[in-house]
Amino acid sequence: MKLISAKQSTNTGCSSTIILSQEKSIQKLNEVVKSLREQLQQCRSINEKTLNATLSSLAQSVIELERQQIVED
Repeated sequence: MKLISAKQSTNTGCSSTIILSQEKSIQKLNEVVKSLREQLQQCRSINEKTLNATLSSLAQSVIELERQQIVED
């Protein structure tokens, strides 16, 4: 019976080690996911600012072209 108990103890120890290792891996993955989400949000913010600036510039160009057409008419 003691041999079985020793085996069970060894298996339990291995299982605990594996679980701890998996928990550490999950924690690292969660940190990576958090970082990637933050980077994605930054990219979205930059893209939105760039789009708004481009649209504003385009609108100004259209207004200027319309003014030139009015002057030419």
